[in-house]
Amino acid sequence: GAGNTRSLGDIVYYSHSPGNWQYQNEVINYISSHDEGTLAGTNGNHGNATVQQVKVCNALLLTSMGIPMIWMGEEFMRLHYGNYIANNTDEVNNVMDWSLASANTNLIKYISALIKLRIAHPSLRMTVQDPATAGNFNWNHISPVAWNYALGYTYKGISGDNDFVVLNNFATSAKTFA
Repeated sequence: GAGNTRSLGDIVYYSHSPGNWQYQNEVINYISSHDEGTLAGTNGNHGNATVQQVKVCNALLLTSMGIPMIWMGEEFMRLHYGNYIANNTDEVNNVMDWSLASANTNLIKYISALIKLRIAHPSLRMTVQDPATAGNFNWNHISPVAWNYALGYTYKGISGDNDFVVLNNFATSAKTFA
């Protein structure tokens, strides 16, 4: 359930349940793909995502355990509506509008900085069997539902690396964290 932070860890990061994946580098994480489309093209049934929503989702993706996958054009608000609907699998849906890259250079720089952060810090790429039990990772134990669309977690630095606190606000209003 949404109030069970350990289950949330299974869903967002990797499943360490018996019979499933044992290490983070055995799982591919993504927020969009050729089947579902990009965030700019669809945001569930709620309409197109904003640049801010794409930033928050990519911050979650690129600070999560596992191997991140970015669907082409996500970094510059490409409109792709997914290939799972028969009417949207045509060639027009799969054309890349490169002018969006020029229009969204700040988003490209933001996602590029997140990628560089991930590469530079082994704490964001650790591959221990159960980082929470090992003391390298901790969910904020407040229910994400109680947080009203916000999620927080910490990484203890490994190999002389920095500790990290990651706070993601999925709400439309600002939040204050203690």
